[in-house]
Amino acid sequence: MWWKRMPRLLRASRIRPTVAVCAVGLALLITSQLQFLVDRTPFALFFAAVLVSARYGGTNSALLTSLLSAAVTDFFIVVNTKLKTSTPTSSLVN
Repeated sequence: MWWKRMPRLLRASRIRPTVAVCAVGLALLITSQLQFLVDRTPFALFFAAVLVSARYGGTNSALLTSLLSAAVTDFFIVVNTKLKTSTPTSSLVN
């Protein structure tokens, strides 16, 4: 039964950061594809990524996921939302 050995396999030191990065990457991929999620609650899947990372990777992995989630949402989600809602500069000049 491979699922009974899964937590033991995930305790390896090299697997923990991988869980963190993969969880954030998957949350970003799903969030970027679902536009209604970006408009309403852009951070919901990143919260779930932190929970998954904490469960399978431990505390340090959850902290890494939190930092990566903050950076990724600031760079990809928040900036794109501001760019879509900003006023074009050509209308400000006239």
